[in-house]
Amino acid sequence: MSSRPVVLVDIDDTLADTQVKMLEYVNRNGDKTYQYHKLTREFRDGKIADYEKLVQEYLSRPDLVEEILPYDNTLEAMQRLETGGYEIHIVSTRKEPLHNSTIKWLSRHGFDQHIKKVHPRPSEKIGHKFKQDTANLVNAVAAFDDTLRVVIAMAEIVPVVYLIDKPWNQGKLPRNIVRVSSFVEAVDLFLV
Repeated sequence: MSSRPVVLVDIDDTLADTQVKMLEYVNRNGDKTYQYHKLTREFRDGKIADYEKLVQEYLSRPDLVEEILPYDNTLEAMQRLETGGYEIHIVSTRKEPLHNSTIKWLSRHGFDQHIKKVHPRPSEKIGHKFKQDTANLVNAVAAFDDTLRVVIAMAEIVPVVYLIDKPWNQGKLPRNIVRVSSFVEAVDLFLV
């Protein structure tokens, strides 16, 4: 068990502009054109078959996933979390085949210097349940994520959860979930 309080940080659409890159791939390779601001929860939950097929194709390509860029200033925000006395754990719903690519990505962009642990998701485990179980295991004091179902599940365990505002995560929130525009804003609020 850590002597420093643990915070959980997601990667895709929290630290990195993943959905935009996936959408470019989907629009380039599919028969339909989708717009970012119209990506509802149904898209993220895999209920739009044509879209989901191309997303899974994209996610099966570690080379494409490694090309995703982090949002501006996320590395600096990560550094501030660490300097603020927190132990940072990455908890992503990326499945096992992307684990090595994820480690490479974190290293390439300098995040690995500030991360204590990366929790790999077993392929058979449902994303929100995996993150909730991880939050419970490490006794997390805060979490940062973009998926509504995930933050609601983690909010049952974690005192404060920051939801990065996206088109697919609209809805009513429990009191301990704070909607923010970015990871950087979330860290600013958390460290006050």
